[in-house]
Amino acid sequence: MAKTDPIDPGVPAGTEDPKLGNDRIQELARAVAEILNVDHYIGSDGGAGTGYNEDAAGEHLRVKFTAPLAADPTNAANKGFLYTKDVSSVVELFWEDEAGNVLQLTSGGVFNPALACALSGAQTIAGVKTFSNQPVLNAGLTAAAALVSTLATGTAPLTIASTTVVPNLNADKVDGYDVAAYAGGESYTFPGGRIEKVGYKLFDGTEPDSVTFGAAFPNACIAVLPTQKHSAVRTYSPYISAISVSGFTVGYEAGTTGCYWLAIGY
Repeated sequence: MAKTDPIDPGVPAGTEDPKLGNDRIQELARAVAEILNVDHYIGSDGGAGTGYNEDAAGEHLRVKFTAPLAADPTNAANKGFLYTKDVSSVVELFWEDEAGNVLQLTSGGVFNPALACALSGAQTIAGVKTFSNQPVLNAGLTAAAALVSTLATGTAPLTIASTTVVPNLNADKVDGYDVAAYAGGESYTFPGGRIEKVGYKLFDGTEPDSVTFGAAFPNACIAVLPTQKHSAVRTYSPYISAISVSGFTVGYEAGTTGCYWLAIGY
């Protein structure tokens, strides 16, 4: 936007009537005020004898850079440069120190995320922080308080590469299995569909004897493991036959009062 009173080094001309000096000086004052008023606070003209006399006059309202540089400035001792350059057709903010080290302060029009990770030494970060992506911890993590995850079921809150045992880790479930969920009884179904049934068969004297499960396996019974109960040490072991989803038969030695059994299926 053109200035109302531009600063013109050629005015006044050497041939101009000196009596116009007062007008020229006031014109220059207006020109300086007009230029300073761009991105600065200069207050209001208080008139003759006062002018722009506020303490805040000359302070910055903002910093607006003109056309971005085509290249980084030439570094100089005891000098620092804050400037802009085009990066992929976007004006970005840069800082160059006296040694010529250049930092790109913004990326894609926002604070450069690479700088946020360029931290060294001990750091104290207060308040609640939200990560747009899952953080990756390459070094040790020490926390005096609990680690809290609010991720919904279906997304793993932690991804672990190490297979080393974690001492003192008290887990409520292992591979989805909750020990507290077993309240006794004949049958328990594990995550993945494996079913185990346990029981005791008191023999009725008829050999072989039959065992009927309280609830049949949905698909198949794949193994039955019996352990005999006898008042003395015996070399004869009970045998299993006729295994089905509903039960099995067990053969046993005379005098054997019963057997404990474990059935596995799905």
